[in-house]
Amino acid sequence: MKVILHDLDSSYSERLSAKCDAVVEADGKYAPCQGCFGCWAKHPAECFMKDKLQQTCRILGRADELIVITKNLYGSYSTNIKTVLDRTIGA
Repeated sequence: MKVILHDLDSSYSERLSAKCDAVVEADGKYAPCQGCFGCWAKHPAECFMKDKLQQTCRILGRADELIVITKNLYGSYSTNIKTVLDRTIGA
């Protein structure tokens, strides 16, 4: 499964979806990880927070190929990408 994780404008999601199996948009409209490790210990690959990233763990956990498209900020990825990756610790 090929997955694209990006922080581009939402207009790019439709174009990117034609090139892969799933697109995860890191738009910043979700809560950051609380560090409870519930996605790891209590409910594997499922975050307790009920927002659009709840099933992201399962999507990224099934990925054979993960492509991350992001701005380069101080030699690393954007804070929105970091938030998504933090929320997928149980994947």
